[in-house]
Amino acid sequence: MATTLFALRIISALALLAIIVLMMWLVYRDMRLTAELFAAQTEKRGRIRIISTESKTMGKDQTFDLLPVTGIGRAATNTIMLDDDYASGEHALITQRGQQWWAQDLGSSNGTQLNNEPLSRPITITSGDVIQIGSTELRIEL
Repeated sequence: MATTLFALRIISALALLAIIVLMMWLVYRDMRLTAELFAAQTEKRGRIRIISTESKTMGKDQTFDLLPVTGIGRAATNTIMLDDDYASGEHALITQRGQQWWAQDLGSSNGTQLNNEPLSRPITITSGDVIQIGSTELRIEL
């Protein structure tokens, strides 16, 4: 009887140890994946360069980093804050979906132009495309 109880205690202790090791491994894996995702989100993917503006606070050839989700507009919550009276608070959005980049107008009052064409729906963009928001022209550099 004593031998059986001793064996059950050993088996229980090993099972508890296995559960603890498994939990530690899962936490480690989750932390590693979170760090990789964070690094991927903050990694520079390209730039947007101002090629024309009437702003007194923004200069020509000023560049901004493209992130997987890049908001453009006058509001301080945007990745790229424009000093342009014709830009809406949240004017346009550039997003990365897989290996493609997409631009879309966010229902702005003055609209967004992509290569001198109105941007009426989300559309893929490539390096060299020019986005116009108000009097500000931005070139995509991927």
